[in-house]
Amino acid sequence: MLLGLIVFGIAGMVWLLVVGGAAFLAEYQGAEYKCSVEGPYVVRAFPSEVGPVSGGFTLWPLGRECEWPTEREGETVVARGDYWAGTVALIALGVTSVAGLGLGIAAAVGRSPR
Repeated sequence: MLLGLIVFGIAGMVWLLVVGGAAFLAEYQGAEYKCSVEGPYVVRAFPSEVGPVSGGFTLWPLGRECEWPTEREGETVVARGDYWAGTVALIALGVTSVAGLGLGIAAAVGRSPR
């Protein structure tokens, strides 16, 4: 039982490290800079001379999202990266980790002397 808790605890820590690393990479050197240089880009959007590009970290899908100005005044288009495989894998890892820890704790409490 203790080994199971350790394994699920390590899985949870890996999940936190990967999500934290993705957030760091999305925001490193500034999200606006990363959006201008690396994207994700949108076909309908104008270059950044028309208006400021804004961006940030998003959990769904895991990665960076960029908000680009369009030719219409005040209208923007949001572009998100295509990171669905990593997002689904991390959700499965997180759910498995939380469920395993919950089951392990419930089993440990059920075996405790009263």
